[in-house]
Amino acid sequence: MHTGRTIRAIIGTLIISLAGCQSVNKPPKVEPAVAEKVERLLPVVLEWYTRTEQQLLPQGRFLTQPELQRALELGVQAPQEVRIAVLQTFPLPENEVVRQEAIKHGFGSPEEGGRTHGHLIMLKPEYQDNPIIISHELVHVAQIDRLGREAFLRQYLTELETVGYKASPLELKAYSKQLRKD
Repeated sequence: MHTGRTIRAIIGTLIISLAGCQSVNKPPKVEPAVAEKVERLLPVVLEWYTRTEQQLLPQGRFLTQPELQRALELGVQAPQEVRIAVLQTFPLPENEVVRQEAIKHGFGSPEEGGRTHGHLIMLKPEYQDNPIIISHELVHVAQIDRLGREAFLRQYLTELETVGYKASPLELKAYSKQLRKD
């Protein structure tokens, strides 16, 4: 059962990666109403994101040696600070407006296998040792390192609102790098 799910995830990833390769570096066009919405929600999202990381980071495991090496290859600045927490369900925001936005974009769904909050990578039990999903999430850690937490979240939220998860340049970059050795 998990093998079929993993294979479907990999095939879906390849399709998304190939379909979106040309738009990986193009920023989405942002309407003023979207920019206003993102700026209004950003402080609440940032607070929840940071609090979740701080609460769950201590219960996470350290990266294994191969995972540390992969993190370095992907550009993670401090891989020794990254932790992986294995959870049956991932936390959702308490703020009802932000919670509904998160759910609308697939957060908290059964299909969500991994999520990154700063140096915290959350994985569902069936993906806890999956190098492809771990690599995907490590790309997000590297993106956060490069952009900074607030800028990353601003860009991520904007991309979700303008082009959706499957066409998000940040996600497409993670999908394109998760299978490659850089």
